[in-house]
Amino acid sequence: MSNRPTIPIKSAEEIARGGLADAPFFRWPEPSTVFAERQMRLTQLSNGHPMGEYLTLMADLARLQQKLLDEAPAITIPKTLDGVDAAAPPLAAVTLPRASWWRDALRHIADAMSASTQEATRSVLMSLRHESDDELERRADDLLGERLGTRDLAAAPFVAAALEVCWTHALTAWRATVEDEGALRATAAADLSRCPACGSRPTTSITRSVGTSGGHRYLHCSLCNGEWHRPRATCTCCGLTEGVSYQSLDAITNADTDADAERAARAPIQAETCDRCNHYLKILHTDRDAMLEAGADDLASITLDLLVLESGRIRHGRNLKLLYADEPASADEVANA
Repeated sequence: MSNRPTIPIKSAEEIARGGLADAPFFRWPEPSTVFAERQMRLTQLSNGHPMGEYLTLMADLARLQQKLLDEAPAITIPKTLDGVDAAAPPLAAVTLPRASWWRDALRHIADAMSASTQEATRSVLMSLRHESDDELERRADDLLGERLGTRDLAAAPFVAAALEVCWTHALTAWRATVEDEGALRATAAADLSRCPACGSRPTTSITRSVGTSGGHRYLHCSLCNGEWHRPRATCTCCGLTEGVSYQSLDAITNADTDADAERAARAPIQAETCDRCNHYLKILHTDRDAMLEAGADDLASITLDLLVLESGRIRHGRNLKLLYADEPASADEVANA
């Protein structure tokens, strides 16, 4: 990586000042379009991309996810779940009982995609199709509990896709029972590094315009697709503001002149790094590119991840469509270090 200094940014207080009163704390996913928008963006990004074949595969998967969400059975999630700690996320991924239909969704994905994929992927899908309920539940426990082994990696995107539909559907159903964001704000007060709805790590952060003000940063949940506000220039992992800076692909690979540095500073996708905890999370600037979509553009910008990881940084985010065994330490582990 380049030894050029990273680009300093304003303090969280300076950025957050003004307009925040108009910004909702939590943004709910739009169930009728959430996966369709991802499919369209993945299809667009796949053209000429080095990972084009994989992005196309993920676009097909997103199309099926939208179909499954559109046809998901009606459910009711009570405002308060019995036996769940009031301070815990209401739809906590590791404790919320999973409806059996998530396995039906996974088997539907396996059936629908196996006919149009390459042999290696088809073999993975058919293996999932014929696994027992207990084995599928074991896979779900490991994925949601962030303890994937090497043997699970090939199947993980498809298992994750079914679970993502399940939790997005659950979040939509739960929304109908709550009056406001109060429960989510209470959860977030304990840990803003994770989704206040389901407790999962974010995939990335993304700026949103709210009313007449723009640039509000939200973290996009990797599981339920909800988004929660986190002031910019605040580390998404440890919460501190000192030592936070930006890296972009231009800054790393081609920042030899002032013009290069200026272009890097205006890059639509950047890695926000923290010198305090050594973690980073990408930030997508929709004011610089209105077409950006959290799940799709995070996946397509993996080159930035690889270059930042080479410097010894640890990724705070988690993209369920591209997972690794022995995942980085969680924010909890960092806080307790």
